[in-house]
Amino acid sequence: MQDQLDGGISLLVCCPGFKAGRSLSPEQVAVDLYITPRELHENSARIGGDVAVLVQAFCEEFVIPHMQHFNERCRIENVEPPHRYKAEQIVPHGPSFLPAPLVATGAHIQCSGLPAQTIEEKLRASHNTTSSLPESTAVRSAISVKTPQTQIRQRRHAEVFWEKTPLHTVLNSTALNVLHSSEFSPAPKLSLSPLISIGPNTDVILDHFKLGDNILPKLHLLIMTVCSSRWEERLRSPAWDLNYEQAFKLAAALHMDLGLVSRTHGAAVK
Repeated sequence: MQDQLDGGISLLVCCPGFKAGRSLSPEQVAVDLYITPRELHENSARIGGDVAVLVQAFCEEFVIPHMQHFNERCRIENVEPPHRYKAEQIVPHGPSFLPAPLVATGAHIQCSGLPAQTIEEKLRASHNTTSSLPESTAVRSAISVKTPQTQIRQRRHAEVFWEKTPLHTVLNSTALNVLHSSEFSPAPKLSLSPLISIGPNTDVILDHFKLGDNILPKLHLLIMTVCSSRWEERLRSPAWDLNYEQAFKLAAALHMDLGLVSRTHGAAVK
């Protein structure tokens, strides 16, 4: 469940197919939720709130329309779908926002959503009983939905996870050219955007192996789209055309420049 190298959090949300009518609502949906126990235990108010709103959005935006399609396919193929199991609803207040795991120290939680018409009111009512803002960013956003102070009115719970800054404003245009090109496409045209150095350790490795500055856009894209524990593996792939030593030392340099030094790579850049 947990990425051992960079201490990341793992989250799996799934919903088995079940027999449902056309008037299916989030509180009737049973969801299997798997989440790294240590992360949830150490940050229950923040992560629990974020995950609870995510479960609500998952039920509303994915399960209900897909379950209706699932039942229609079962009807056409003369298959009897299984009956759903009951699960506790997500909790509209802290500190955990989620039902307890099936096993006290386990990763598996069974839960369902709240009625779509009342979740904002329940979250807001819970917030009004406390003096401080919720630690969960998603819960804070859900509370602000449909209030006069909300500049842009959000209509769906999935929108609380929408990044206010689009990805294309983070990536420079050269990196975007690499993103939209394929292995067999012509080399991307360089734009007027400056090539930003990742850090001194990476520069040393690039100079040592004479890799050139044209690899920088690909490295920027790598660190933003691939988990840090898989950088070395990706650098050793045929698409990068690096040998074992180059991939190992370049991954180590990236870890050092970005403050992600691990025992594996800590002494790699010499």
